[in-house]
Amino acid sequence: MRARLAAFGALALCAALAARADAATYCVEVAAAGCVAKDTAADAFAAARADAERDTILLGRLSGDGPFADARGRPVRVLGLGAEATRLRAGSTGLALRLLDPGSSAAHLRLDGLLQIDAGAELRSAVVDGRVRVRGGTAALSSVVVSGPGPVLQAGCEDATARVALDHVTLTGSGEDGVSAGCGVAGRSIAITAENSIVWGFARAFASGPGAGVAAAYSAYPGATGDTNLAADPLLAGPADARLRPESPLVDAGRPGALGDEESHEDALGFVRAVDGNGDGTPRRDVGALELQPPPPAVAAGNVLSNPGAEAGTAAEDDTSSPAPPAWTRTGAFTFVRYGTVAGPFPFPSRRVGEALGAGDAFFAGGPGTDGSATQVADLHDAAPEIDRGRGTAALSALLGGYRSSGDGAIAEAEFRGPAGGVLGSVRIGPVGAAERAGASTLLPRSVEAAIPPLTRTIAVTLRSTPASGGYDDAYFDAVALVPRMDGAAPHAAPLAVTGRRLRPFAGVALIARRAAVDSRRRVWVRMACPTRTVGRCRGVVTVTARLAARAPERRIASRRFALRPGRARRLPIRLTRAARRAIGERRRLRGGHFYVAVRDGQGVTRTSAGPLRVVRGTGFGGRGG
Repeated sequence: MRARLAAFGALALCAALAARADAATYCVEVAAAGCVAKDTAADAFAAARADAERDTILLGRLSGDGPFADARGRPVRVLGLGAEATRLRAGSTGLALRLLDPGSSAAHLRLDGLLQIDAGAELRSAVVDGRVRVRGGTAALSSVVVSGPGPVLQAGCEDATARVALDHVTLTGSGEDGVSAGCGVAGRSIAITAENSIVWGFARAFASGPGAGVAAAYSAYPGATGDTNLAADPLLAGPADARLRPESPLVDAGRPGALGDEESHEDALGFVRAVDGNGDGTPRRDVGALELQPPPPAVAAGNVLSNPGAEAGTAAEDDTSSPAPPAWTRTGAFTFVRYGTVAGPFPFPSRRVGEALGAGDAFFAGGPGTDGSATQVADLHDAAPEIDRGRGTAALSALLGGYRSSGDGAIAEAEFRGPAGGVLGSVRIGPVGAAERAGASTLLPRSVEAAIPPLTRTIAVTLRSTPASGGYDDAYFDAVALVPRMDGAAPHAAPLAVTGRRLRPFAGVALIARRAAVDSRRRVWVRMACPTRTVGRCRGVVTVTARLAARAPERRIASRRFALRPGRARRLPIRLTRAARRAIGERRRLRGGHFYVAVRDGQGVTRTSAGPLRVVRGTGFGGRGG
């Protein structure tokens, strides 16, 4: 991934602090490194108007009365915390914000009143309760909601050639016209392009005067024409609510393909621009300023992992520090990061990403470097009798994602480990590539379920990345869950931990002989004893393993359930597998034999034991042997 610049704080902003070293940054109701604090938004705008460089104004959670404006030749970049946090209201003139200079821009705020763009400015991820007036130049609105009595957008052409670009804009209101454009001046023209946009509630979408032209694609408006446009009702959530209803024909109907670096990756309220709103498995842009967010994934019930969502501890707020996630054993600089952290020109997944996913305040990340991973081991010894009977399943799920078009891919893997720590099998989810995320910095839910192999005693869950590129591993993880089930229910738990009652000691079953003979019916006989003072019976599963060839791995050759009374010893016949029956018929004994016992008493206490076991033919290979 790309190398990031120094961070300026955990703000959901999407630009660097300053374009040039001699430009200034002014902050109001928000703290950021290198920022000059101002008491009011008006003070910040006044300071920016006095500076010829392109200054930045960072606005926190506030409401301010305008008008607010830059000055010709004094470009300014205005960044708020979002339309629900930062509000600029019109003064007595009715003007909320005026952007005069072609280099000026504003984003992540709400305007109450008139927005006037005189020449080539830009508004992104914003809500305007009023009107927008464009007087010339090349102006752009992206991910913007404008509502009011029509026309809500008025465009003229003070310049010889003017252009107004609307991308993911929702214009709603009432009256004759939604958009009014025209020049009326000889030799001048104005072009309006609308893509992924909605103009609704008006008798006419566009009223074009002399010298004006309108082109639309992937848009919805009355009388729409063209293969990609719709004249159908967009089914907005309400008269004052520009969100799409789930049944809207505009959900996942915008321009297909991945998000580009130059377009807004956030909607008017700061949510991810391209998500899977219709549930078909493929994220795609909606039409309009607001992206329909799917419901957050359900929290996994029965998760046996600690700190599964990176909420414990203090998360990183830049791309240089890498605190270790509590409860996980890490390699490299694997870490956890707060949603909304910004480092360089673009942020990590925003706070809105965490909100939409119901994922809390932080997420795991590969971190600085290229070899980070994190592992947590879940102990399943208490459920050993059910596991050895083949009655266990495990579901692995997580939110997996990455940064924009980066190839750093998040992988979560569950490794089933036997009594000695050997690997019996594994399952994994991921990676989630940039194409699956439509190029957005976000995370997507992934899950898999598999049978737990018999003799599994622990499950190791590891979070890792595909080979990372660049100086920071942008593989992201959250809501990691491992849910084991035994016969469809939660795994057995130690009764002392559940009830807190005093328990009588239970040592488990003893294997009396370390030599097991195979009779003529190809059954191996083992002798076991249940302790005298056992509460209830010793109930469990005994498993025998061996190597069936000289260099072959050890494998399970026999297994059966049993129940023994306290103080009783018993020889148990266990039928061999077909491969083991064939192998014992070809040689006198099997190498590498072991026994494994998983047993539980009447109190619910579980014990496991293991040890070497010689598996041989019985005398004459006809008796039951001893």
